[in-house]
Amino acid sequence: MTHRSRPISPEPQAAAKTRTRRPPLTYDRARDLPRLLALWPHEIEDAGLTGTTALVEKIRAALRQERTRGRAGHWCYDLNRHRALLGCYRAEVRRLANLELAARIADDTLTTRRPGVPGSALAARPEAHLLGEL
Repeated sequence: MTHRSRPISPEPQAAAKTRTRRPPLTYDRARDLPRLLALWPHEIEDAGLTGTTALVEKIRAALRQERTRGRAGHWCYDLNRHRALLGCYRAEVRRLANLELAARIADDTLTTRRPGVPGSALAARPEAHLLGEL
């Protein structure tokens, strides 16, 4: 008995090629952080400089723990959680850099030019010095 296979129609292949990716979700502090970290509601709502600084430190500690689990091959390591924590960390660092920049402008420290300090480097990417710590 011979087995005859049907030819594969090109329609499923063409449909697979034309699929578009969904755009990535934007970061929403109230939606994303409670899923990743145990935080009080007032910690999530505090969008000031001190609250954001404390939140960045907590996210950084959680990232350290998750990275350690991943390197050790621990059974409870979750790549999706790690990626979500990293996305939250980057968004909060951007927010923190913008808050620090606004505080510096309010203090008039950026309006005076000092020799040897380029003013455009901080304005172009203010969070660069914070992301280098990771």
